Amino acid sequence: MVLVATFTSTILLCLIHLFVGRMRILDKGQGIWKSAAGGVGIAYTFLVLLPKVAKAQPILEEASQSGVYGFLVHHSYLVALAGLVIYYGMDAAVENVLVRPDRRALRPVVKPLIYVHASVLSGYYFLVSYLMTADLSAGYVGYVSLAIFVLAMLLHYATIDHGLRAKYGGLYDPFLRWTFVVATSAGWVIASTAKIPYASLALLNCLFAGALIVFTLKEKVPGSDRVRFWPFFAGVSGYAMLLLIIEVLD
Repeated sequence: MVLVATFTSTILLCLIHLFVGRMRILDKGQGIWKSAAGGVGIAYTFLVLLPKVAKAQPILEEASQSGVYGFLVHHSYLVALAGLVIYYGMDAAVENVLVRPDRRALRPVVKPLIYVHASVLSGYYFLVSYLMTADLSAGYVGYVSLAIFVLAMLLHYATIDHGLRAKYGGLYDPFLRWTFVVATSAGWVIASTAKIPYASLALLNCLFAGALIVFTLKEKVPGSDRVRFWPFFAGVSGYAMLLLIIEVLD
């Protein structure tokens, strides 16, 4: 039952990558959708991910690993910060090149940079799918929590992919979307067939937390556009209520 639930969830996430170009509703009122999705992402980060990081830290501090891995295990918040810096830095590098007036002269650099960006983003999609599958616990509450998580990720993916499709144009449909589908599917396959130690899983959650904060603040909460507080508030409050209901049920 767990495999069926996570497989279905993975298919739904893959469908976003494949059909985001046909979701015309995202073209209308983009500020509203971005703000609402941003609210959902913020609520999930603060009510689920950050408490996970905090809960894992005391356990990780008791781990006996040594070397670089041992250092990272004992500093979960540093891993979350690294996730934030990596994804923000990669996104900023692409943005800075695309807005330069002499970008045509940089054509030999632009495509490789876009492919690197796509690879890093594919790693993020792999991570989401892997954690979604590896973290799921059997039972009614576990399945409801999965449904709530998938709802947040569907909004999250739709806004990211819609922005990428507008930014990269002809590269998205023939190349990027299939790369993201493969990465999302691979996360489910690996998590379904292999298990990793708790410490490593906790570190992956920390990395995810840092990356999600970047995407939530950069891609979904409007910067130069008109800020729409009420859709943002509706996203935060509505999703927070769902999470609190899950907590009560548990």
